[in-house]
Amino acid sequence: MALTKVIGSGIGTVTNQFVDANLPAGSIIQVANVDAHAQIAVTGTSYANISGYSIAFTCSSASNKILIITTMQTYKNNTTDNDGFELGVAAGGTAINYINGYNIRGAGVNVGSYGTVGNSFYYHPNSTSEITYTVIARSTAGGSFLINANNASGAALDAGNQSSTSSFTIMEVVV
Repeated sequence: MALTKVIGSGIGTVTNQFVDANLPAGSIIQVANVDAHAQIAVTGTSYANISGYSIAFTCSSASNKILIITTMQTYKNNTTDNDGFELGVAAGGTAINYINGYNIRGAGVNVGSYGTVGNSFYYHPNSTSEITYTVIARSTAGGSFLINANNASGAALDAGNQSSTSSFTIMEVVV
């Protein structure tokens, strides 16, 4: 294939063509992500931050939205009757979204369930200031549930062999 030489007068003036403001609506202009393997037990009935799942994020334009995605690997053992869990996301310490995990009903005990609880939603922070977003969780009746549960025998797995990985992702979307 032959190469073509473009003379300066043939391309016109190219100035600031690739700045965020020139990108079409729906473009993703920045992404932040946390993936973690550590097992975390949640027992409280009030929402609390989940350690390791926080992202400090600054939108480049106050008119843009962010897409928030959580994918949490969970385990719930029915040691408390009629118990379950709920997950959510907080922005600057204020809850902005909730999602129910699962509830285990009845009197049976030691009936465990593993599951992936995912959630995605748009949020409009209307700000160009840094905001810290955090995954929050609570037990509905005070029984324990686990994020990134170790294997069934209870033996801790090292990070290289951990079977569960949960993730928290934020993307800025041009509006």
